[in-house]
Amino acid sequence: AGGTGTPALQLAKAFGAARIVTSSSPKNFDLLKSLGATEVIDYHKGTIWDALAENSVDVVYDNYGAPGTADAAMKSLRPGGVFVFLPGKDGGNAKHPKAGVKEINYGLCDSSKYEDLDELKVLAEAGK
Repeated sequence: AGGTGTPALQLAKAFGAARIVTSSSPKNFDLLKSLGATEVIDYHKGTIWDALAENSVDVVYDNYGAPGTADAAMKSLRPGGVFVFLPGKDGGNAKHPKAGVKEINYGLCDSSKYEDLDELKVLAEAGK
């Protein structure tokens, strides 16, 4: 969790996610749990995909955008789930997508939609 992953944790918690899993180095575990993570995986010891069971999550948010991430995420996503990614490190849509999983490239958004920012403001002011 970094510059966009940290608020993603807070938003997931604010919107009622029961299970919020992220990866980090151990020095950041306490911070991430305080922001809403229910599980933090040490990426020095393995990948988040090793820790997630097949068909066990509804949403994957990839704020790094590395090649192959979408395909790695497909196993853990439930049919009807969503893979949201920010492109940046040559990542993108899955080469082998799972049926029923929606993929969203959030790298191109309309910054003129102030309504979305207003909703975030309400959450921030409520301490969420």
